[in-house]
Amino acid sequence: MQALCYPARVLRRMESTMAEPFRHISVGEKDGIIRIDFVKRNSLDQRNIDEIAQELSKSVESATNPRVELSFALVDRMSSAAFGELMKFQVRIKRRGGRLRLLNLNSTLLQGFRIIWPDDRFDLGDG
Repeated sequence: MQALCYPARVLRRMESTMAEPFRHISVGEKDGIIRIDFVKRNSLDQRNIDEIAQELSKSVESATNPRVELSFALVDRMSSAAFGELMKFQVRIKRRGGRLRLLNLNSTLLQGFRIIWPDDRFDLGDG
């Protein structure tokens, strides 16, 4: 049986259609920690929350005991639905033996997390 050979441009096109790019987040990994950054300013509003929730889930779906850092550097405000989805995301990670750490929260978001979940449910990191 002969191996199939494709030109590089065809392979790149095939890879780009197979990989499902994220529209609202960027994901990287270093030293076993999955780093997720929101890529659009104020993307955590009601219109986008379902897509963002799906992207967050996909970003960690293959990880066991995921250690996740979620950066809010570009986020100025969040809808109440976004708080709820982050709670679900945190529960999914915790059930799999992982940990979620929230980074770069502005004072408004930090206050929101402390009001909604005063029991230190989230690890609120510095940066």
